[in-house]
Amino acid sequence: MLRRLKGLVYRERRRLLFVTSLAFLAGFLFYARYDLYIGGFQVGILTGAVYALIIGLVTLLICALLPSLRFMIDAVAVSRLFLAVVVFFVPEIGQIILMNPLLTAVIVVSSGALLSRVMHGRILREKAKNWRLAFRNRRAMRQQPVRLEATPLQHKFVGWVDGRAPIAA
Repeated sequence: MLRRLKGLVYRERRRLLFVTSLAFLAGFLFYARYDLYIGGFQVGILTGAVYALIIGLVTLLICALLPSLRFMIDAVAVSRLFLAVVVFFVPEIGQIILMNPLLTAVIVVSSGALLSRVMHGRILREKAKNWRLAFRNRRAMRQQPVRLEATPLQHKFVGWVDGRAPIAA
């Protein structure tokens, strides 16, 4: 089991680095304006570290159990960072957003879904041959090279973050 986990971490190292770095920056920016210190550390740094740790673990879990959702993780990370920048530069709106976790989640996930198309292009999935195959979880559990309709820059990004070249559609 440990060997599999090491293989997964190695295979997803670029995605983990990308997502945890953006999570740390987002967590830091969400609370950078507050002049609070916990144990000698500014609350923004601690929040960024907690975000990076939790989101990194969730990223690893999703890549292991539902690899077909791995590209959504990248887009949500960028979306979270964009929201953190808005919260930092427009504190009046940011305060309202931060006080409502449901609103924050809706904004991050919905804008992540929109950003996924911009970041990755159009991800093509194979269609199920019948209704039983459509509800089986086996296809979602396999990690395969992705088929894309995308620009060269999108192909390059997907190839980098996925660790292998995507298949052009």
